[in-house]
Amino acid sequence: MKNIGYSLLVAAAMIGFTGTSFANEKAALDKAYCPALTKEESYAKWLVNYKMLVRGKEDWIFRTVVAGKTDFSLGEKSLALFKTLQEKLKQKGTDLVLVLPPTAGGAVNSEFLTPEAIAQYKFDPALAKKNYAAEIEQLKAAGINAVGVTDFPEGKAFFYRRDHHWNPDGAKASAVKAAEFIKTLPSYAALPKTEFVTKEAGKEDYKGAYVKAFMTICKKRPPVEKVTVFKTEQKAGKAGEADLFGDSAGAPIVLVGTSNSAPDPNVANFDGFLKEATSLDVENRAIAGAGVDTALLSYLNSDDFKTNPAKILVWEIPGYYDLDKVVGPALAQAIPAVKGDCKGAALGEAGPLEMGKEETKLIEGLGPKNIAGEKQYIRLEFAKPLKKPFIVEYWSGNRRSIGKLERVDRYPTQKDAFTQIIQDGNSRGPVESVVLKTREDGSGNTVSARICPLD
Repeated sequence: MKNIGYSLLVAAAMIGFTGTSFANEKAALDKAYCPALTKEESYAKWLVNYKMLVRGKEDWIFRTVVAGKTDFSLGEKSLALFKTLQEKLKQKGTDLVLVLPPTAGGAVNSEFLTPEAIAQYKFDPALAKKNYAAEIEQLKAAGINAVGVTDFPEGKAFFYRRDHHWNPDGAKASAVKAAEFIKTLPSYAALPKTEFVTKEAGKEDYKGAYVKAFMTICKKRPPVEKVTVFKTEQKAGKAGEADLFGDSAGAPIVLVGTSNSAPDPNVANFDGFLKEATSLDVENRAIAGAGVDTALLSYLNSDDFKTNPAKILVWEIPGYYDLDKVVGPALAQAIPAVKGDCKGAALGEAGPLEMGKEETKLIEGLGPKNIAGEKQYIRLEFAKPLKKPFIVEYWSGNRRSIGKLERVDRYPTQKDAFTQIIQDGNSRGPVESVVLKTREDGSGNTVSARICPLD
């Protein structure tokens, strides 16, 4: 009885502490939040991804564009590109697994929206949940390895309350779902296993991503959120099968993704939970603040992938992305990156060529090669990395199609090659010549180009 009484006292104290914590955060949020956050004109171009920040219950903050998203459908071309990437990777011995988290306030955690916000912004959480689940099923029906979280319990936070990243609970739920699927892959059984264990490693003040918008628009900081930090390590005294192979084999799983998956600034421990749930080591190559494609393209262009490709490649793509807009440009580069260089088998090549100030003629006389129908790709290598976006023009007679290429400054191997599928060949006729156009002076730089067959 004494122990029971003590436990009740501890529980009561914890409830009191939590209530005090929430009360303090509410008071701080009351001071920081300003009405201008609900006005579209307050969001400058560089803040467009944050609009508009509205208050929810229990001091949650939601982005209206994300919370209002109900269309998760993919076009046939996007599905075909995903399928092609998966097939090309499988030819290299790599299984691709897509992890698509839900959207905050739409597909999950809509219970923390206020009735006023739902009415004012015409949110439809029920439709968002239905269509998010349908997206996962659409991908699966197309034969694509896709994982989502469609059964997260109501009332439990999947995301941080004032941030668009998943919290440790959301990360763990996603890792468990991914692990359940990974264990069904035929390749999983043969992979050497290692036992991992995850433990709490203290508390941390999590500032969140909305600070920038608050400071710009309201000139005040929102309150931090106290979060539990987790750490995953190999289980003590439990040498697994993986130890027999040493470190030279590399981690069976490579994780590419966004700031959700990166260990900093997010502390959700997705890679750790994935290790624990799969009993497989995970190499985390996610990149924060670099979009949905940078980590993927960086890995596929790396020497590590060329010499020792992962057995399983997990690509985390946040649910708030419009996949039909981002998939085409990303996969048009990723698919030929898997294929690699075609040195010795090029359909046309040139270089190294001295670059012009704005325009460089790369390859001419390609007509007889019948480069059409998106069956070929270009591979470009620069002696020095370009700082601004550039375009490649494919001329068919007096008509052209354009491929735009760029890399954010967080791309870790700037000097590596660019690859891109040559598009719109059939509709414009075979490509006859290729021209590079830049927005910066290319003097002192050189470029090499190759046209490669995709199959």
